[in-house]
Amino acid sequence: MMREKTTTAIMARGAYDAREDHDGNYGEDGIEKQVDELSFQAAQHGLEFYWHKESDTYTLEPMSPEDKAVFDLAMMQQEGSEAE
Repeated sequence: MMREKTTTAIMARGAYDAREDHDGNYGEDGIEKQVDELSFQAAQHGLEFYWHKESDTYTLEPMSPEDKAVFDLAMMQQEGSEAE
């Protein structure tokens, strides 16, 4: 089964133009921001969206242990920087 992570798949598929400027601002319609927020909310629950090329659909699936560890580490580092 061929699958890709959501953000990569959406941008690679051309569903949305990458309209982020060099400062990291989102496009006016907010699509990229909504995709990021939805992906972040899924990750908070240990899930990721995957693109299935053969069926042209997305599914919500458990994160790999490696991806979950990276996400958890990033959240701990963010919490640490906010506490300073």
